Amino acid sequence: MILSKPRILQAGAHGFKKGRVGFSTGDIIEVRCDVCGKIYKINYHSQQLNFKKRDDRDLCRGCRQHEDYQKGIRTYTWAEYNKKQLGKSLTERFKSDDWKANHHYFAKGINNPHKFTEDNPVNGRGYAGWYSGYLFRSLVELSFIYKMLNENHTIKSAETMTIYYSDTSGTIHQYRPDFLVDNKYLYEIKDFRELSSEVVLLKKQAAETYCSNNNLEYVLFSNKDFKQLTRPFIVELYKAGQITFTNESLLRFKKYYLKEGD
Repeated sequence: MILSKPRILQAGAHGFKKGRVGFSTGDIIEVRCDVCGKIYKINYHSQQLNFKKRDDRDLCRGCRQHEDYQKGIRTYTWAEYNKKQLGKSLTERFKSDDWKANHHYFAKGINNPHKFTEDNPVNGRGYAGWYSGYLFRSLVELSFIYKMLNENHTIKSAETMTIYYSDTSGTIHQYRPDFLVDNKYLYEIKDFRELSSEVVLLKKQAAETYCSNNNLEYVLFSNKDFKQLTRPFIVELYKAGQITFTNESLLRFKKYYLKEGD
């Protein structure tokens, strides 16, 4: 059941006639699920498509998925899929060697060069830059650096330290932690959802051995373990000249934080 009305276009808007209901991604409405009663938000166009596909019923994502499992349209969850793929090679997963066209030039294991350096601080779609001269490659790392400096800790990049670990297949990989704090604590900053993943646990085990041999202590820190900087405060730091972003990060920051451009 639709609880809020979608936007009504004005005369001449986007070439539509006056009074026509909008179908842009910005036409967000509130809907109550006809099965579980959950109230959720969705754009009007998607609601109309789902309504027709579900026999004139409004279903939330969970109820749509549950119904698909019962009908056999969905046969397993992503978690179940990943368990089934565990230990398989990419050729076994994709049933062909097509993946090699894009990956054949990537070095593997200990021959894989570390992608991120002080001279190449890129990080995919994340925000990378410098805060008071300290390099960060995510806003979580920015928040961590701010916390450490605000508490008068000494902090420096730990990416000059290389730790080797082996995966379940015996392949040797290299791992570089994030920060060395007070010349004693080796910190790795992770999203809390990744803490129990196999690769993180393998890295943790190898890092603890490394720290034991080098009179250090390893700390696996998640974004749930400390308070993150708010958006307004990050903008304030940027306007004060305390944050400098890489070119790609700056474009995204201006678009999504400063609301400049498209």
